[in-house]
Amino acid sequence: MIKNEKHPLNHKLTFLVIGPMPFSMKSIAPLLKDENTRLVFIDGGLIHKGKLLKKAPLLCKGSISVGDGDSSKKQMTITKTDQNLSDLSFFLKTFSRQNNIGRFVFAGFLGGRVDHEVVNFGEMILYIKNWKKKSPLPRLCFEDKVEFLAAGRHEFWIDGIFSVASLEDNHIKVSGECAYQAKKWLKIGPLSSRGLSNQGQGKVVIQTKKPLIVFFPDL
Repeated sequence: MIKNEKHPLNHKLTFLVIGPMPFSMKSIAPLLKDENTRLVFIDGGLIHKGKLLKKAPLLCKGSISVGDGDSSKKQMTITKTDQNLSDLSFFLKTFSRQNNIGRFVFAGFLGGRVDHEVVNFGEMILYIKNWKKKSPLPRLCFEDKVEFLAAGRHEFWIDGIFSVASLEDNHIKVSGECAYQAKKWLKIGPLSSRGLSNQGQGKVVIQTKKPLIVFFPDL
């Protein structure tokens, strides 16, 4: 079980964003029953609409699609107007204007082309860096396997392996119920192996001076 305690949702909306790759229905099942969930298909993610329609017909009825239609060949609810942006980047730019979003959960964005996956990670970090609102940053999760953190202090409940990585030089602290701790600021380089394969057994506190990626490979 993994839970980020820093960001209580407090009835804010969760945007469940569906991409084109296979994903575990189990990882998103609770969201399909939550009245605060909104469903968005990113272009080729419409391939999954049929199976989601069986699980959550009302949620699908109110869903929207975003992109330029090059992957799904279907008319999008919101058509991408800037071809210099990926469909995912366009979605983030479009919906960053809303103030009532507590979480983005992206499903179907892992396990495909590695260039797409790495660039999507970069888009999450860029979204964090460009956040200038006074309201809290929405949580950014790729299913239950990856979470992207802004600078600051974050508390998790973790039972299993986790790794942390930064896309730039960074300083982190890791403490709590985990096998490997860094109680003083630890410098890590871009995609350094220093943060690989820690073991959580309860409450884990992660502090970071810059955006950080946390991986949960056991899930």
